[in-house]
Amino acid sequence: MAQWPKPILSLLKATGLVSAEVRTFWDFLNTSPVLYVNSHKPWPFATDSVDVIYSSHMIDCFGFKDKRHFFHESFRVLRPGGVLRLAGLDLAREVQTYLQTKDANRLIRHLSYPNPNDMTLRDRVKQAFFPEKLYITQLDFNAYAELLKDVGFSEVINLPPGETTIQALEPVNLWQRQGESLYVEAYKPS
Repeated sequence: MAQWPKPILSLLKATGLVSAEVRTFWDFLNTSPVLYVNSHKPWPFATDSVDVIYSSHMIDCFGFKDKRHFFHESFRVLRPGGVLRLAGLDLAREVQTYLQTKDANRLIRHLSYPNPNDMTLRDRVKQAFFPEKLYITQLDFNAYAELLKDVGFSEVINLPPGETTIQALEPVNLWQRQGESLYVEAYKPS
């Protein structure tokens, strides 16, 4: 989206369809050296060449095969001692919330793709420009740790919102989607 022409971005911002958080992210992308890659294919980085990889809620949209590819590529390109930070939906939290509230409708909304019949006209317009993500797989910390260790990561830790072991990670929002997210950091052995 951040690569769209400025007049279109300005129009989208003016309609109110774009949140302040998304606008801030677009501004960051437009002023930072960001390289866009297809995460489903081999990455255009040399082996052992990257210090940090940060992924926020993208991995929730991948099936297990694509998750494994993402983790393998992350492990390959990270330098020894490099870190992969993930923010993703926390399946254990969703299940716990359901067990406490017994609100099946809330659980289904959080785990399912939106039904067009339940959408307002504004929702449909927004959907046309910013499609809802299809969350294919949600994991808990143990499942992440198992997958990450299986591809070679050594230390895998679960962090509370706002915390990281990575130096100088700002301006990344470490509280993104707090209350529904799991924050994981995994290290490539030195």
